[in-house]
Amino acid sequence: MLVIGSVPPAGNDLDVLVRPDQERVLGEILTRAGFVCRQVAPFRGYPRGFRIWARFRECDAHTVDEIPVGDLELPAEESARLFAEARPIPGFARLLRPSPRHVLLRLAHDYLDPEDSRAPLSASRRRRVSGALAEEPAAWELAAELAPSWASTERLARLRAAFDLGEAAPAAPGRLSPLGAIREYRRTWRSGRLIAFSGPDDARRSGQAEGLQRALDGLDIPARLVRIGPAKSSLFGAARQLQRAVLPGLRAGEVVICDRYMLDAAVALRLRRRRRLKLHASLLRFLVPPPRRAYLIDSPAPHAGFFREQSAVLGVRQVDGTRPPEDLCAEIAIDAWEAVR
Repeated sequence: MLVIGSVPPAGNDLDVLVRPDQERVLGEILTRAGFVCRQVAPFRGYPRGFRIWARFRECDAHTVDEIPVGDLELPAEESARLFAEARPIPGFARLLRPSPRHVLLRLAHDYLDPEDSRAPLSASRRRRVSGALAEEPAAWELAAELAPSWASTERLARLRAAFDLGEAAPAAPGRLSPLGAIREYRRTWRSGRLIAFSGPDDARRSGQAEGLQRALDGLDIPARLVRIGPAKSSLFGAARQLQRAVLPGLRAGEVVICDRYMLDAAVALRLRRRRRLKLHASLLRFLVPPPRRAYLIDSPAPHAGFFREQSAVLGVRQVDGTRPPEDLCAEIAIDAWEAVR
């Protein structure tokens, strides 16, 4: 198979380009090795879509992105040339990497629109282009010879123009109109990706939150871990505390992982008032951004009964926090991945 991303042993992920006769066999191998699969629907430039395989172990994730060679829509002779000119990866018998010119053509495949040439390359793409040029200084010219067969003459020119722009400068923060700011706030509130961990045992709860962050990092999903302190003494004070903690990450498009969230705030209010506050718990659901997933890491600890009581009100999923942490991490990571991908 052809490795089209970072070559092993770098990173936790493997991006491979596969021929039709390899797809079934690869799926069988990965399934036996404990990977689970998610299908990405076809989209522009990828008419067959692709499959993401992930395995979660010891609060970490390893992934394989399986991309059919058919997504490149190449003539048969060019598809054969792509594999015939591939180069070995030291230490591996069945994994190859593209030749330098094919590295450029593969990257250029994603440069579909003229405006793509006006944005500097990401750091990872710049490293791959620079690596191809270091290995073969004439790679641009050699790629240009094959570009017509790849229907990529314009795409290759866009990639080169983006590379010539140099390093990407940090984006300056933009200013929104008051109406735009309100719309952005509402969009973030409704569709932001938030995962909440609650529970009476700080070590177990925090350990699972940290484990999910490592797993999402392994999946190349930007994730921000937010640790929220003990809840404020009033309902609206607690809600404002949660809003301030999570909205920056949600606005940035990251998955926000909360170490404590509304269940913990509801329990704190319950303990302070020493009476059932079902209304307060219900109001919290309307005052803070809703989580895609919320977990109560349940275990024998002080006030555990209050957490169970309030979790029923808030619809938080109870999981057994006394299980081996690595097993629980894997179960939660698979469930959370489905929610945020």
